[in-house]
Amino acid sequence: MTWLEQALEDSTIVRGFRELPTRQRQASLVILTVTILTVIYVGIWRPIFEYRENAIVGMTTARQTLDWMQENKGVAQTRLNTGEEIEEVSIAKLSTSARQFGFSLQRIQSMPSGGVSVQLQRQAFNAVLRWVDYLNEEYGYRVVNASLNSYAEGLVDARITIQ
Repeated sequence: MTWLEQALEDSTIVRGFRELPTRQRQASLVILTVTILTVIYVGIWRPIFEYRENAIVGMTTARQTLDWMQENKGVAQTRLNTGEEIEEVSIAKLSTSARQFGFSLQRIQSMPSGGVSVQLQRQAFNAVLRWVDYLNEEYGYRVVNASLNSYAEGLVDARITIQ
């Protein structure tokens, strides 16, 4: 008998376990097995699985970004070669022109793509359309996305993305 086996034989836990009735020993073994399996699942399996899933999502996103960059490489190279500059939308121009048309912008938010998202509430529909047309004619800004909801007759709530 090795020293490890001897130490286990002499331990109070092992002696106490051996003195238990058979049913209690079996129940204790079942509880111990379930506990060990739970610890393995929660502490090892699930974190590995979640890491794998996150890695797959990250890889998919990176591939999509790479595909987009490769698709737009020619456009970027052409702009670089011709010296064409893209003028970013000026928040000051948007605010000033909105005041000229008799309304204020509720919310203005810069977008990563260089555009600006504006939110209008309870504004005259015709005034909003004239303002958007003015931005296009005067500054060359174009609407890339617009969401208009009727508030009352002739009035709208709008969310407009301009580039």
